Amino acid sequence: MQTPIQEIPRWKTLLNSLRFLKDPIPLLNENQSRYGQTYRFYLGGLYPALFTADPGLIQYVLQKNHRNYKKSPAHFEKLAHFLGKGLLTSDGPYWLRQRRLIQPGFHRARLEGLTSLMQEVIDERLRLLDARVEAGPVDIYREMLDLAFRIIARSIFSVDLPDDVLERLGLQITQLQEMVIRQIRQPFLEPWFRLSGAIRKHERIAADLDAIILRYIRERRADTAIYNDLLQMLLDAKYEDTGEGMTEQQLLDELKILFVAGHETSANALAWTWYLLAQHPEVADRARQEIETVLKGAPASFSALPQLNYTTQIIEESMRLYPPAWITDRMAVEDDAFQGSPFRRERISLPIFMEYTMPPNFGKTRNNSNLNALTPKGSKSTPPGHTFLLEPAPAFASATILP
Repeated sequence: MQTPIQEIPRWKTLLNSLRFLKDPIPLLNENQSRYGQTYRFYLGGLYPALFTADPGLIQYVLQKNHRNYKKSPAHFEKLAHFLGKGLLTSDGPYWLRQRRLIQPGFHRARLEGLTSLMQEVIDERLRLLDARVEAGPVDIYREMLDLAFRIIARSIFSVDLPDDVLERLGLQITQLQEMVIRQIRQPFLEPWFRLSGAIRKHERIAADLDAIILRYIRERRADTAIYNDLLQMLLDAKYEDTGEGMTEQQLLDELKILFVAGHETSANALAWTWYLLAQHPEVADRARQEIETVLKGAPASFSALPQLNYTTQIIEESMRLYPPAWITDRMAVEDDAFQGSPFRRERISLPIFMEYTMPPNFGKTRNNSNLNALTPKGSKSTPPGHTFLLEPAPAFASATILP
């Protein structure tokens, strides 16, 4: 029997577009309370889309019938316009070819070397943070954003970039991301973005970003030394069919995506984890004890990380409550149906934050943390059908290894 899917009127979606831009999660929670786990709406008041927090449908889209669902071109094409065609912003045969080229580079020896680079940055920044904390309160999100950005920069180039270059890169990436978010959530303003010069302004920002990164790529290509970093890995990668490496443009695009994907979500996860630990000092104490027991005062190594069971559980619980990337989407290639409800070739929005916090799915509420229930030897199991954290579909295969 066909299950009816409720629809939010176009005018109502358009009316709430500014709210969706500025503070989307409360709006989506309200919509779910009124329209159920699955409903139709008009993205930005223009494009028909399906929204679902139904674990079964999410699993169907991302796993069971994933070949019928691709990355939403409207979203990734806009991001690619400013940041290039990297793994995050490509799809289909090109994406698969790039993934096969890049993924083998993340072998154990490489990861061990990257862990060492990351540890160096962490030690340096924490010493500075200790001094700032002594002087008064700090904005932990800004600190984690700076830390994550420096880590990804060191992982790519092996050396510290000058502070002014890092600040410039960080600002440019933030400006480009904010522009893309506006384009996605307020598509009816696209003509104004073009007429007002906003698009051209951000194209100039993107060109300046390209020039900075290209300079470092060219300097490395002229250097005869061998480095154990991400740039060296990309330079060494060869296509199986041709034996050739990536072009300069491909290298540039992949490095930009590494910067974007490698720092903001990590900073989000770290900031929320500190927030939760501040509310649960006894959990923080147990994590500290585990770290001291496992590491015995030595720097964290790649081989030691799997032994930090309790610390890993804390991070996973933090990411359940506050997912760093809280929503994703797909585009149906062909018409489809799930449990008697047909849906068209349309966008499907998949809210990660609802999948792991809403009572119908996980039996928890957003304000209900499981931190006190964690045990040093055991981890919570993810309910059947909850697919975001452990996702075997090809689109997620690189995400378990790549930043």
